[in-house]
This record gives sequence, structure tokens and C-alpha cells, in this order.
Amino acid sequence: MNIDNIISVARNLRSALLKQPGVLGVGHGWKVTAGQRTSRYAIVVYVGEKRPLAQVPRDQRIPKRLGGVPTDVVAVGKAKHRHADEREHRFINYLKIHGELAKSRPKMPPSTARDRVIGNVAVIEDDPNHSFILSARKDVDWVAAYKKFRLTHEDQYDFVTFWSDFEVNCECGAFYCGLVNPAKGINWEACLPGGRAGWGSQRLLGFMYFIRDDDAALLQEIGHHWMAYTGFKTKPTDKRASYRICLDNQPGHWSSYFDDDASPMDYDESELDLPTGVSVDWGDNDDGTFTPRRVGQGQYRFCNLDLYLMGLIPPEEVGNFYLIRNPRRVGGKIRGTRVTLNVNNIIWANGTRRPSVAKSPKSFTNAFVLLTKNASQATALARKIDHVRERYTAAFAAATGNRAHVSTTL
Repeated sequence: MNIDNIISVARNLRSALLKQPGVLGVGHGWKVTAGQRTSRYAIVVYVGEKRPLAQVPRDQRIPKRLGGVPTDVVAVGKAKHRHADEREHRFINYLKIHGELAKSRPKMPPSTARDRVIGNVAVIEDDPNHSFILSARKDVDWVAAYKKFRLTHEDQYDFVTFWSDFEVNCECGAFYCGLVNPAKGINWEACLPGGRAGWGSQRLLGFMYFIRDDDAALLQEIGHHWMAYTGFKTKPTDKRASYRICLDNQPGHWSSYFDDDASPMDYDESELDLPTGVSVDWGDNDDGTFTPRRVGQGQYRFCNLDLYLMGLIPPEEVGNFYLIRNPRRVGGKIRGTRVTLNVNNIIWANGTRRPSVAKSPKSFTNAFVLLTKNASQATALARKIDHVRERYTAAFAAATGNRAHVSTTL
């Protein structure tokens, strides 16, 4: 099974599938049957409602296989664990949702009379006539929310980070949805991005939503603009890439048993049953065992592989890294086999990173936006988010070794 080929098939079929009534997104992942993950990698088709086959018109049924690849039809909002929920948010086509809702909205623009700026946080109040709040689904029309923000702010932000004072169905606590990334050699195509057409922007690269405000979440979501989607090859002639350095052997996060140092790009807190916001940096004891060292608030740093994928260091500075194969607990340690890799293993599977470190962008702009039902009651939360914004700005610079910076002023 070649995961890269399956991702390519999903990408090629995405537009056609999204034309089907009820289809809200297209992704890829391990097929789930009767609540259990199978060994089959599939095209995942996200639908608003999963109905018995007999109730679905024949021309709207999703075949069990497409392009020779298994399919898995998944109802939106039913994810049973954080990882599945985050992947759902990554693959949903919010532009299609917005387009269908816009048909019933008035043509006149929404009111901005009560929108305001507190500190460096844009407070955007919902207009019931153009509501971006999808109450029934506990979700947001993110395109409408972004467009309302843009009524009072110029098109000068690479990223927009949303918060809300109303409930949003987000089991993962935070997510990133990428629209555009021209970088090559990082396998960003695995995100199946839809582009920014229809968003009313010539600059927006992606948006994020947060409930959590710890460093692990803040840095991971912005980090998803570059990581962690790369597999590796053990030699240049390998026919397919391995994703053993990634969580669940699929693009998205680093595996908990990949020594990513103090990187925020793993799911250690869930996979290793750690407190919220805590990760692990493995120490090799040179006897077949590895000792976990905890990483927490204020300690996260993108690892050298991260920095290379971000375009912040050249390949020759990455050095060796490793994954632990067949890990098993032995007291407070892990016993397993060390598999040492280097940047060539990544390049063989993904190509050379372009643009190079000399030409890659190092400065980014990121607006913080609080979505609210009542702007007059949002001041306290906006001030809290403004403090998070300041911490995030400093944490990003520190995590990159001051090689990159993000401006969060409006």
C-alpha cells in the first residue's frame, strides 16, 4: 500500500466529490469499521449526515472504492477522539458550507457598528442577518467570519487566529486549516488544500481556532503550516515512503516515538497519557532503553527537522535524528530499537525543500480575532486573549531560535 499514491488519488478526486450533495470535505486516513481502525488506508469523504444506503439516491452514493482506493464515509461532528477531530477540521471545505449558507442571506453587507479593537484583538460581533454562528452544529461559517473581519481590516495578514465566547464543537481544543503554501519538499499537499479563491483575500495562508491557550497548542497549530507531513525513505531507490516518524503512520503529527526533541508537533500528551500541554524529549541510554524528559510551558522549541521544513536552516545543519521501533514500556523507560535517520532520508521521499533557507519567508503577520454574540460583554475575554497573543508572539520567536518572527499587531 502506497500512502502517497492514495493521497494523490484523493487530491485528484476532491473537486468532483465536493460537487456531490451533502459532501463537506475530502481527506485521507485509516478506514474505520464498526468503530475499529483497519489496516486499509482510504479516501475519507466527510458528509453532513450519514444515512442508510437505501435512503441515498444512487447517483449520490459514494462507491466503496474510487480509483482503486477504499473509501470511508464519515459524518461531520461525530469524531470520537482528538486526532480524528483535528483531521476533520483540516479537511472540511468551509467554502462550500459558506456558499450554501450565503444563498439565503441578504445581499446587503453585515453591520460592523459594534465591532471594535481591544488591545490588538479584533472583536467581531455576529450579525443575526448574516450569522456566522452555526448553532445547530456548534460550528462556525469560518469564511463568513473572516469576511466580516475584513470589512474593518485590510488584507494584510498571513494567518488569522479565531477565538469565540460561544461554544464550538472542537474536541481537539485547537486546529489549523491551511489554504495556501507554495513551499515544496515538505509534502504539504497531504493537507489537500482548497486554496484561497472565494475567501476575498490575496494573502491569507490559513486560519486557526483555539480553545486552549498553552504553548503546546499555540505553537503546534502555526507549525502545521509546515509540519508534520513528511515520510522518509531508507535509500533513494525505495519505491514508497514510510510514515513511521508520524503519528499513526500517516501525515499530520510526529510520532510519540520519534525523537523530535522539544518540538510541539507531536501528540505526546494523548499518546503517552501526559498532562495537558506536556510533551516528551527522549534520552538515549545507549543500552536499548530511552528515558522520557518532560517538556512543558515555556520550553517548546522546533527541532532541527522542523526548522529545515520551515525553511529556517539549511539541510546540512539538520544532523541525525531517530525513531524508536517496537517501543515497549520497562518501568519508567522505553525499550526499543533505535533507527537513525538524517535529512537525506527526508529529501529522498519528498524532494529538496524549496524555496531554500536563503529565500524562504521569515516574517509573518497573524491577526487575533474574537468572535462574539455581544461585543459589549467581550472586553474581559478580549484582554485575556491579548495577553495570550503577546505570549504567543514571544514563544514563536523563541521556538525558532529567533530565526523567524510573527507580528500580531493589527
